[in-house]
Amino acid sequence: MVYRHFLNLIGNETHNKHYFYTGIAILCHDIGKVHTRKVKENGHVSFHSHPFAFIQETIDFIYYLKRKGLIEDIEEAIYITTNLVSNHIDFHREKSLLMKWEYANKDENLFIANLLLNVCDDHGRISYKGNRILTYEDFQCHFLSALSILDDVRLNKISHNDKKIVFLVGPPAAGKNTYLNNKSAVSFDDIRMEVYQRKNDIDGMDNITLYKKAFEYCNENKIDLTRLLVKKAKELLETEDVVYINNTNMGRKARRSIINSLGRNYDYESIILANTTQDLVHRNYFREDKKIPLDVLDKMMKNYQIPTYKEGFSKIEVKFNGTH
Repeated sequence: MVYRHFLNLIGNETHNKHYFYTGIAILCHDIGKVHTRKVKENGHVSFHSHPFAFIQETIDFIYYLKRKGLIEDIEEAIYITTNLVSNHIDFHREKSLLMKWEYANKDENLFIANLLLNVCDDHGRISYKGNRILTYEDFQCHFLSALSILDDVRLNKISHNDKKIVFLVGPPAAGKNTYLNNKSAVSFDDIRMEVYQRKNDIDGMDNITLYKKAFEYCNENKIDLTRLLVKKAKELLETEDVVYINNTNMGRKARRSIINSLGRNYDYESIILANTTQDLVHRNYFREDKKIPLDVLDKMMKNYQIPTYKEGFSKIEVKFNGTH
């Protein structure tokens, strides 16, 4: 129903690539409900966190369309569609246009795409009783009205700091270490290893055992990994201009915790390392020391929260790291 309204609304505007990406997001935006559906004792059905549960499969779908020759720039397609799918509920609920603008990464095309999905999602409800936007001209008036309110904000330039912190975002086996290629970085995994080695004898211990023991030790002793990571990042920034946060960084809460602890004296950027599920499973299988059980990997991919400027980022990009 949502997609049908979308097709009726855009009419002859199918040549617009951003509308094409919006159509993909409309097809994918609620399928996460399949993974998250829960029925409570009172019969109430909930789909908590469903926007995050279909991100990885959206990436797989885009790769499929790329192979079929329907998508030219896979990184642009992933950037737009995953933002729309991941953030459509928050964008819809947010009353402030300024906050909506930040959920759309202060990008006019992404903002319009979010509005379009929003409108079609509303009109796709059987119970919808709001203002009817039935033609493309209606929708143009709708987004032009919104953009006019944001005129002053859209013209503001983003100020830059001398030091930059870049969050790598992606599941285990996404290729973060390969991407870094010896760039200055900090990670929870390295900190776990350092903490464990300071307190324990590791002679003769192989990497797989060491990683497992370090993980268990830090959990059992409730080591404040964020505090140690922030301390190490700040030390590196005394001599480096750019430091990378080399965790999975897939959740908003974890990203915000690090940003809030680091403070606002840095520029924050995010790079999403996108892969197909097939590649992630394949690479994970051949990992030597950090192999993740498949059920854990699947659970992580079902809570893939795409970053936005709302969290404090000034730049977000996608690097497709999967099968070409």
